Amino acid sequence: MQHTLSLIGDVFWIAALALMAGSARWAWGQIKPGARVPMGWTRAGEPRFRAPKPVALAGLVTVAFAIGAYLKIASLSLTLGVDTVVIVFLVRLTAAPLFAVIQLIQVRRALVTLAEEGQLKS
Repeated sequence: MQHTLSLIGDVFWIAALALMAGSARWAWGQIKPGARVPMGWTRAGEPRFRAPKPVALAGLVTVAFAIGAYLKIASLSLTLGVDTVVIVFLVRLTAAPLFAVIQLIQVRRALVTLAEEGQLKS
């Protein structure tokens, strides 16, 4: 059961990471070279800070990959009880799409802000 749940969790993480990387790659092509990408918005809708394209677009993908790898390793630990295996599985099922949704929202808001500023390619 532990191995099966781990594999199902892998499917969710692979799909989420593929979606995240694909959206980042597409956004990369839309943004003008040298543009700093807005990240983190205030309640008023203003960007809190800006980062270079590689950091802004690949940062969350990298963090998600690292967390997913850690959870994968944790899910295969031989010392886990059945209840803990199920909990780790459910955390993996919840976290993967959560990271994907956060990435998509981040990319969309960045592109909208950059479009208003004229920082997107025509």
